[in-house]
Amino acid sequence: MIQQRDMSDSLEVFTLGKLQIQRNGLTLANFPTRKVEALLVYLACTGRSFPREQLAELLWEDRTQSQSLSNLRAALSRLNEQVALFLYINRKDVSIQPQAKVWVDSVELSASLQSNKWPLSSSAANRLEHAITLYKGDFLAGFYISESQGFEDWQRAERERLRVGVMEALSQLANFYLEQGRFDAGLTHATRLLELDPSREDTHRQMMMLLASGGQRSAALQQYDICRRILADEFGVEPEVATTTLYHQLRSGAFVSPAVPLKNTNNIPVQPTPFIGREAELAQLESYLDDPACRLLTLIGPGGVGKTRLAYQAAVSKAEDFASGVCVVLLSGVASSQYLASTLAERLTLQFYGSTDQRAQLLDYLREKRLLLVMDNCEHILDGIELLDEILAVAPGIKILTTSLERLNLQGEWLFPVHGLPFPQNESEPGAETYNAIQLFVQSARRVDPGFHLDDVTDVVRICKLVEGLPLAIELAASWVHQMPCERIASQIQRDLDFLSTNLRNVPERHKGTRALFEHSWRLLSGDEQAVLRKLSVFRGGFDADAAEHIVGTSLYILSALAEKSLVRSSPSGRYDLHELLRQFAEEKLREADELAATRDCHLG
Repeated sequence: MIQQRDMSDSLEVFTLGKLQIQRNGLTLANFPTRKVEALLVYLACTGRSFPREQLAELLWEDRTQSQSLSNLRAALSRLNEQVALFLYINRKDVSIQPQAKVWVDSVELSASLQSNKWPLSSSAANRLEHAITLYKGDFLAGFYISESQGFEDWQRAERERLRVGVMEALSQLANFYLEQGRFDAGLTHATRLLELDPSREDTHRQMMMLLASGGQRSAALQQYDICRRILADEFGVEPEVATTTLYHQLRSGAFVSPAVPLKNTNNIPVQPTPFIGREAELAQLESYLDDPACRLLTLIGPGGVGKTRLAYQAAVSKAEDFASGVCVVLLSGVASSQYLASTLAERLTLQFYGSTDQRAQLLDYLREKRLLLVMDNCEHILDGIELLDEILAVAPGIKILTTSLERLNLQGEWLFPVHGLPFPQNESEPGAETYNAIQLFVQSARRVDPGFHLDDVTDVVRICKLVEGLPLAIELAASWVHQMPCERIASQIQRDLDFLSTNLRNVPERHKGTRALFEHSWRLLSGDEQAVLRKLSVFRGGFDADAAEHIVGTSLYILSALAEKSLVRSSPSGRYDLHELLRQFAEEKLREADELAATRDCHLG
């Protein structure tokens, strides 16, 4: 990724093409010798510390060690006159100053090429395109120094490495745009690649396919003639069978473009309210979805924390990367895992036929797809979740993004914990109104009271702290602003769990209120897990595993199970706690079970 360069007290070294060295944007042109320049370039490009003897031998290998070290001292003295701020020199070693702002185009390009992963996504292709704009020519083109074989060998190796890396990047981009049906963009990269190496036969084939796919059949046939002539003149050989076969397909009209068809699925629900915040989470999700190794990604967190909205937003941002589109599968209404395959088929508009096994038909349909599957609310069908593993095994072009209260426990699953929105830690914190939790409250409040203004942020901060940034609870609290002031809303939240509820018709039943949210999670627990969770409500301010075992009588196994189901939160320090609203809910369950007094006595004892 190309970074913006800070031009204050900075050194910029341009090595791709003709060497140019700039300080704060101004060219440094008065280096006394080429070897002084070479010394600076070598230090900047390698980014390492070198013994003086090694540098002296690199540049003056034809001299005695005494002479070469003397020459090095003189070169370092001249460099110090111009760029002392950027050098670290002692009696033994020499390097670029670690804290100095030194930017080198070839280092930046090399880092971008190394971070590139295949297959490319749209965002990765954009980054790669940006990176190769740095390549203005061969590394240190036209730069020579005499009698320095070590430096020349390094320069030659760097030149070849970068040239090969750029050519591979151009080839990947040409293939990517061919598959995407963006033939002009593909031709741009294939043309540049042939300028770097006119004898690359595979690139001539790329050009032929790009031209033909874009409706330029005659030009594609002419490209074959160009390829054949170059191979004959340069190597005295005929084109490979693959090239000749492509040529005959073009002539006969049998050529089928490898460009993928237009997307046939995109059912991401349009959301009724704007998406707020979570920029860092979205960037991380996009990075995971770009990673070929990440094919099953689970957004895990408690109900109402915003997993679904975040998953949909990530799917929207990455939709262009999946040729077959994005398919969102809503699982909250699926009664049993036995209906998972049929529900998925329905969302894909796949019609099953005959008596053939439906699961096999589904897998066969997905086999060649390049699709993002978003499986929303998986927690209640985990006994049939192996279907997702089967899909990934037969369909290499598919990625699956799921949301769940707990992990799927499938091999290869990547976990992405989702937490509440950031909120101020105290009512007087400067800039409190800029926090995402506060912004969500204001946005939600203005939907029910267009005249709502955040005149005093104190009570809104208190509300957001009470619900610990839980987005659903914030929205439910804000829905009361047309009936009571924020101070009273905060007081009601502390007194009555049922206060945070709504009668909106287009809200899922489990999101009608915080009680409905917690009841949904409660029903998914075993009897032992329910018993432990309600007793844990006696802890305020957190607890450790030993206290839970002594007072509640739980095992570490059940405690971990509750944590995996996003009901108990754990910290690296080994302490646990409950969301305050969930603690209130669990305390009610403890009272209903007539265990409150006994559990409190045990806690106090």
